Amino acid sequence: MFKQISIGSRHTLYLTNNREVYAFGFNDQGQLGLGDYIDRMIPTLIPTLHNIVQISAGKNHSLALTQDNIIYAWGNNEFSQLGISATEHMYLRNIPTQMVKSCSMLVIEIIAENNHSIVIMNDISKYFCGLLKIPSVNILTLVNSRTEGQSKL
Repeated sequence: MFKQISIGSRHTLYLTNNREVYAFGFNDQGQLGLGDYIDRMIPTLIPTLHNIVQISAGKNHSLALTQDNIIYAWGNNEFSQLGISATEHMYLRNIPTQMVKSCSMLVIEIIAENNHSIVIMNDISKYFCGLLKIPSVNILTLVNSRTEGQSKL
């Protein structure tokens, strides 16, 4: 059974009740997370992901959240939408890569958009990475509506 389905521009992810993630569609950016760039028209298990509670498919990248509050990202990283720092920056990642090394707050939602990602925390703060109308960042940046400032996660 499906727990969640997320449809990107050219690929689809679905999360099962067993907390497994399947992907299918175009894979030229590695957005399926299967370790290659081969398109799949049949849903295929992403074997490196376990205990997933939430998924999100963007334009050419994908996100997954584990029950242990770890976010994984893969696919196109042209604008650092995977939340990977500049020293680790790679244009394409075809396997799920941990987005945030450690996070003390509880993640309540992950959102993969066009060329950016959004992470919403349990205190309702929002973290963005990738190409936005605010200056592009290559690590997760907090945009706090109360202070209108930015700080690093």
